[in-house]
Amino acid sequence: MAGIETLRDSGKGGHPRPRVALIGFRATGKSTVGRLVAASLGRVFVDMDEELVRRFGMDIRRWVDRHGWPAFRVEEAALLRSLSCAVPSVIATGGGVVVDPGNRWVLRRRFFTVWLKASPPVVLMRLHQDPRTASLRPALTDHGFEGEVRLLLREREPWYRESSHAAVGTDGEAPERIAGKVLQAVAGPTGNPLCGIPGRPRLPDFFDSGVQRW
Repeated sequence: MAGIETLRDSGKGGHPRPRVALIGFRATGKSTVGRLVAASLGRVFVDMDEELVRRFGMDIRRWVDRHGWPAFRVEEAALLRSLSCAVPSVIATGGGVVVDPGNRWVLRRRFFTVWLKASPPVVLMRLHQDPRTASLRPALTDHGFEGEVRLLLREREPWYRESSHAAVGTDGEAPERIAGKVLQAVAGPTGNPLCGIPGRPRLPDFFDSGVQRW
């Protein structure tokens, strides 16, 4: 477990936190990768957006149209806090979860948080290819679709960094490879017993291949 201690606030005695959070902009693969990581670690997986849709009884776009973004952020923050006290899990957050300073504190202190990064052109390409893009989120600005994506990526980058313990690039990478890098980040440079739990799917290791720690 020595590698975990190289990360800030890694927990008492250097032991890894039992909860893993994936953060990052839309279309960075948080949900797909999160399911793979959770399966490998033998943990519950929670997609926060999917859980909010279940609680709202409608999609997020319709709910925000009715109640507004501030009310949505309140519900999102309450869910994150409850997950931070729940059973060991892997969670995929919404892209804007880091807007709230309180959420950034929870992500730093209550989870081992990995930021999935993608360049603006790749994010735009993935969003254009996703038929659900128009229905998932109402606009946050009046800058147009591409302008809004680029603006929000710039605005949120320091918040993603502040909230996370490590970052993994996703441009041109398969979900399985990204998940392997997330497991590497969780394990630290020398590995720990979280990986390779008997009877669980084992993903390949990708050491020193694009995992940034701070």
